[in-house]
Order: sequence, then structure tokens, then C-alpha cells
Amino acid sequence: MAGFKECRLASPNVPYTKKWRVLLAVLLGVTMIGICLLGFYASTKARTREHVKDEIQAAINKTTTPPPRSDVLWRHDIFSCLSATNSTCPEGYNPVPLLVIGIDGLHPDFVTPDVTPVLSYMKSCGVTADSMVPVYPTTTFPNFYSIGTGLYPESHGIVGNKMHDPNTKKEFEATRFSPDWWLGEPIWNTVTKQGKDAAVYYWPGSDVFIDGTYASNFYQYRKTEPIDVRTKQVLNWLSSSSDERPHIVMVYFEKPMSAIQEFGPFSEEAKHSLSLVDKEIDKLMIALHNIGLAHCLNILVVSDHGAASASCSSSFYLESFVPNITAKAHVFTGAVGRLRAVSGDRAVEDEILKASQCKNPRVRVLPKSLLPRRYHYANNPRIEEVILDTKPDTRVVTDSTNYCKKGEHGFNNLEPRMQATFIGFGPDLKVNYTARSFRNVELYNLMSHLVKVEPRSNNGTMGSLDHFLRQLPQRSPLDTHKDLLEEEVLPLAERRKVPENATDETCVCNYVEPVEPEIDYVSANISSNSTNNATETEDYDDTASTVSEELKVNLFHQQNFHNPWGFVGYSNADKLEGKMKVLLHTDYVIGLQEQINLGLWVSFTINKTIVTENEDSEKPGSTEVNQEETERPPPCWQADQRLERLPEDQCDNVLNRQAYEDKEITLMQLYPEELETQELLAAEGHLLSNMAPMRAGYLKGAYKAIVEAIRWWAAIKGGINVVLGPVFDYDLDGRKDNMADVMKTVIPLVPSDYYLVITSCNGSPVVNCPVEQLDVLPFVFPNSDVQDNCFMSDMEYLQYHLTTVKDIELLTGLRFFRNVYIRDRVMLQTVQATAVWDLPAERASTRKVNNRIGKSDNIPVEEGNTE
Repeated sequence: MAGFKECRLASPNVPYTKKWRVLLAVLLGVTMIGICLLGFYASTKARTREHVKDEIQAAINKTTTPPPRSDVLWRHDIFSCLSATNSTCPEGYNPVPLLVIGIDGLHPDFVTPDVTPVLSYMKSCGVTADSMVPVYPTTTFPNFYSIGTGLYPESHGIVGNKMHDPNTKKEFEATRFSPDWWLGEPIWNTVTKQGKDAAVYYWPGSDVFIDGTYASNFYQYRKTEPIDVRTKQVLNWLSSSSDERPHIVMVYFEKPMSAIQEFGPFSEEAKHSLSLVDKEIDKLMIALHNIGLAHCLNILVVSDHGAASASCSSSFYLESFVPNITAKAHVFTGAVGRLRAVSGDRAVEDEILKASQCKNPRVRVLPKSLLPRRYHYANNPRIEEVILDTKPDTRVVTDSTNYCKKGEHGFNNLEPRMQATFIGFGPDLKVNYTARSFRNVELYNLMSHLVKVEPRSNNGTMGSLDHFLRQLPQRSPLDTHKDLLEEEVLPLAERRKVPENATDETCVCNYVEPVEPEIDYVSANISSNSTNNATETEDYDDTASTVSEELKVNLFHQQNFHNPWGFVGYSNADKLEGKMKVLLHTDYVIGLQEQINLGLWVSFTINKTIVTENEDSEKPGSTEVNQEETERPPPCWQADQRLERLPEDQCDNVLNRQAYEDKEITLMQLYPEELETQELLAAEGHLLSNMAPMRAGYLKGAYKAIVEAIRWWAAIKGGINVVLGPVFDYDLDGRKDNMADVMKTVIPLVPSDYYLVITSCNGSPVVNCPVEQLDVLPFVFPNSDVQDNCFMSDMEYLQYHLTTVKDIELLTGLRFFRNVYIRDRVMLQTVQATAVWDLPAERASTRKVNNRIGKSDNIPVEEGNTE
């Protein structure tokens, strides 16, 4: 109003008339309309931005962290990720190319906003994982070539940065350009062979004439070349015309690992080295953004492994245990030691094993047959017979001559410091999505999909990383029942009255005196709402015709309680005769193929209530292995009357007691007797269908540890489901042996390993658990005479033998999670657990390993959960 009065004072002769009031009203009206229009426009823009935010939010899985703020235009807006933009690409820029950036030694924890703002932005605006699990050994050449081929080192042939081929007598360092070393088909050759272009800058193997071809564009590695030369060439490739532009571009940076080895992983020099790579990626993206291409390509940032601090203080000197070692064996030193007898004599290798095993808590000296199956590090002649698997900050050296670094890699591929990085960013990938850890061999299929080529056969699983994609590809549905043995469900066996042990003169295998049932064979822990897969329940037909309707219903609930995702299927690749007999018991279900004579799986769901009931029952013994327990008389095994095989035949051909005793093999229950009440053990436990031959190393090591872990996890996890059984893979190729051959050559029949698949539901009962809450721990343990867990706590030993469900399926021919939706099933198959669930303190400590076979008397045992 003050301004208005000033206007009147300045014009005293202008009358304040009705005309002016009308004019003022018009002006006010126009102003109000303008304000409304401006508000509407602002609201529209806000809603548009909100819509973009909603699109981003819809793709979010675990994290909601916005990208870091930046003054750089392509990553400036913290509310709208460049990868979520709807902007069109320049005409002719189609199809979307794939850029793969390999960064040596990049651990996921090294990606931070202060050191790597660009990678942090891509991580927030793209897809990532808790970690990417490298292949073993966690060194550069094996891992980058596994990423390129989707194969494990034993399959693609690059088993180390240094290696010897016993067939050709060649050394890799001197002849690495020979195609004979490089097996499999790398992605750049897959692309080229299918009529598309690939450009590769320094990726390991890209400068080798593999399978008669090179990539369309490639460079031979020169370590001294500045990294900006590479990014400039990448820009040239990506900005070239459509007829010259590669469909896939791959570039490798040796930084920051080169600095880590010289100065250490947490040094300022290592951080600076990594920041240089980050800045080069930023320059590349700025240049692409300036020509409108930054949002027009998919980018995968991957590393080969992480890095650990190192020194000379804890080197393992082979000469201390095996004098003149270099005259006796070819030795590869470093984080992983590998040695082969010069003469090729296995007796010499056995001598070296005996002299160096269990001498140092930081070094596991093992024959390659006892390495974790997860390693896939046995089925290649280039892999030496004796492996020295060390812990971080340990190096294997031959003598006092010691080559030291401040940063190292190569260790156990589940070691936290060895984990690799995966980041995906681009129009075909989700925004702000974090997945569980997966193995790097899964990347080949993802790259093939993004470049739209058909992948070659590989160790990955088709569709395992589809959850990274915005648009799920159409895939042929997998028939989870195809090629499986037909199943026949058999109800509970009659209750038996049998002698307590085999020394009793009344113990007769093929005779059983039936008695009136006194046990409620339907567990009180199974409720009427415990079914989860009604469509998968077998029709009992005449097999249950004598069972009451009420008992049928209870059995229906029972089998779903113990097999919540359907019965475990068995692939009939061996063309075995007969059916899979699904044998119901009170507390478990067994799957048995009569031609093989052994149970192939036992499945049971156990919770705190069941554990408590069993602990309250008097037991015949505990899981603590001692002299008294090993001298207990063997149980009185009985033929299973439900089977088609005659009891006499079962007893004569299955219960080959003397043959097992001659080889010091103990006949145990497949379902651990320590988890069963004494009453049920006497009634159901020692049927021959429940027999499991175990060697001393497994029985005194993994078996004891896993039974105690099952008890603990069942009590604290709200219940768990356990499936366990035998593995037959004597040729170490990671696949089930032909069972007809096994039964002819392995006499008496003894598994090479035992597997376990343990599933929990985030603290809730596993029955009816939403699949996204399922947490799976798969294990494979060697069924060995050698107790290979000296110096290891139970927790450490269990973790050492973690694997994946897919590995177990290949080793056994079994099929798990049959009733789970196919995409979820593939995820459960391929996710790699990197740690076991918590155990009580005494099980996580190495203080209780003093009495284990093979421990050196003069080496102190480390306290705590050793790393």
C-alpha cells in the first residue's frame, strides 16, 4: 500500500474514480491468473520429477541411498539417475553397446564417495551385489578369464598366473601367447563368431589367437602405457559410426593392484591409484554425455579379486619341513603353494604331504582331492597334486629367500578380503538394486544377453542374473520333473522289536518281530496347516490302502513338513531300473533307489521343540568322539520290509559288514541318530535303508561339527530344513559318476563325499516361508580317511566347505526346490553364501582342536576364530 500511496501523491490531479478501480481489478485478476498458471507449471514439473523418483524407487531392492551430489553434469542431479532417464539416443545409435571395465584388486569396500565418487554414483544408480565371489585361486589371469568365458580355471586351463603343463612340458610365463593354454570361448570370440564386433583393450587372453580367431580390435599389453590412452580409445570406439561401432568393448586397468602390492591395500598410494581410475571413467562419461551418449550404453564394472595386507613375518618355509624340496618337486610359491614330484612319483608327494601337514595353523597342506568342492580346482593335469592353501598374510616359500609384498591375493575365495566388485549401470539394468553374492562365472551369460548373442556352454546358469535386468527376458520354462525317476511314497514301517546291537546272538538281519505300535508315528510337531506343496503330494493308491483315512491325512502333512518344497528328485541319466522309493519315518523322509542300495537323500525339518525333546530323551551316545564311543558295539541293522528287494538280498548284498570293517568304515545312520529319541531310534533307526558308510576323517570331523551346528541353528533360527546324503564323484570332475560303474568298482559301496543343504527362514518356520526370505547353506564334505580339519574351529571348517546348491545338484544328480517358481529356484541354486550362521563361542574357537589327529605338538593353537 505504501507504493500505491506514493503513486497518488505524485499525481494529485488524477481522480480516484470507478474507472481506476475497474482497471485495478483487471490487473489483479491477470496477476492471479498468471500466478495460477505458474503454480500449475511448477506442480507439473514436480509431478514429473516425482514420477521419475517413483520409477527409481520401484527398482530399489535393499538400499535407498541417493547418488552422491556432484558438480559434474552427467551425475549432478541427486534425485534423478542418468540411468533412469527417458531421453532418446542419437539416431542410429542402436543397439545399445556394452562396456565392461575390469579393475584389478578392487574390493567392494574400496568403493567410497570420497575416493571413487564415479563408481559410487554408478553403484547407487545401478545394480550391485554384496560381493562377487572370485574363482580359486583368487589371482588375476584365472579370474578375468573366468569372467570372460564363464568357466572355472580347471575348465578353461588358466589355473594360475604361473603354471606348468605336464603334458607339453611348457611353462606359461614363457609361452603364454600359445593358444594351447587358453581353453573355452571368451565372450569377445562369441560375439565375433556371431557376426558382431568386439573391441578389447588389455583383457587377459584377448591378445591370444584362441580357437582360430581374435577380437575385431585388440591390443597387446604394455604395462607402461598411461591409462588415459585406453579411455580415449574406448571413447573412439563408442562414438564411432554404427557400421564401425563395437557391440562390446572391454578394457582392463592394472590399478589399484599395482600400488597395493607395493604399498599395501590401505595406503594413501593405493587410494590415489584407485582415484586415478575413477577420474578416467569420469572423463569418459563426461565426453559421452557431451555428445548425448552417456545414457545410451550398458556398463559393467568388475574386478578379479580383493586384496589383503602382506608381509614377510609369517612365511611358510617348505625347506624347514622337506629338506632340498626343489630337487624333489616342482614348486609354485606365493599365496597358494602348488607342488608336483619331479619324478611324477605319488609316493614322493605323499612323503611331502606327511612332512608338511598340520605344521602351521595358517597353512592347509592338502591333496587336491580334499580341497573344497567350491574351488573346482582338481580336474586338470595342470593343477598340481599337493596344494598349500594359506590364510591372508601368509606366503609359501621354498627357503630363506623370500620375496615380500605389502599387498597380496590368491587366498580362499570366501575370504572376506578376497571378495570382488560388481557394478552394473545403464538403460537395461535396474536402479539402486543390491543382490546377494554370486560367483563370477555367472557374468558370461549376462554379457551374452546384453549383447544379444547365444552363449557357449559354460559353468554359469542361464537366467541366474536376470534379476539385475529391468525387463525380464522370456525363457523357456524348466520342467523340474523332466528325466527324473518316478517316485513311490511308502508309509511308515511297522514298529520293530530288535536287539540293541549286532553282538547280541538274537540279532538276525532278515528277521523282525512285529509288535503292537505304541508310538504316535505322526510327530506332534506337525500341525494341520504345515502343507506347502499340495499339488506335489504323491497319490498313495494301493501303497497306502491299508492305512486309515485319518493316518493318510497325517502322512500328507508329515511329508510336506519334512519336504516343504517337494520331494528331492533324482535324475535318471544312468537309466537305472525301478523307482525312487520315498520312505516316510516319524522324524524324517528318505529317498532311496534300490539298485544303488543306499539312501540318496534324507530330508527333515527340525526346530527348538524337537531338539529339546530329543535332548530330554536318553541317548545311546553323544556327538563328542572319544575312545569309549568308538568301541561301542555296532547296531543291529535290519532289512527294510517295505522295499521290493527281499530281506535276505538286502542283508547279503547291502550289509557287507566284514568288507566295511576291513576298510575301517563305520556304518552310521543317514539321519543322524544324535537327533533322534532313543525310542524312535530303536523302532525305526537301524533299517538298512537308513545306512550310511562313513570314513574316520568325516565321522570325527565334519559329521560331529555339523550335528552340533544343526542342533544350535534349529534352536535359534525358528526351525530349519536339512537335506543330506552321499556324493559319488571319484574322478573329481564335479559331476556324479556313472552309478553302474561305481557299483562295479567301489566295493563295498562308499561315498566319496557327503552333502548338506540347510535352509532357514529368517527366524520363522521354514514351512510356508516366502521364498525371498529363504537363506540356504549348502555344504560338501570329503568322506575321507584323513581328518583334514587340524587347527580349525568347527565354524571355520564348516565355512571352508560351503558351496552352492547347483554344485550339489551336479555332484549328485538330485534336483532341489522343485516346487519353487523357476526364477526363484535359479537364484537359490546359484547364490553363494560367504559365511555360515553364528555358532556358540566354543564352536567358533580353535581352543578345542588340541586332540585332533595330525596336529603338530610343538605349534601353539591360535585363539579365537582364526582367519
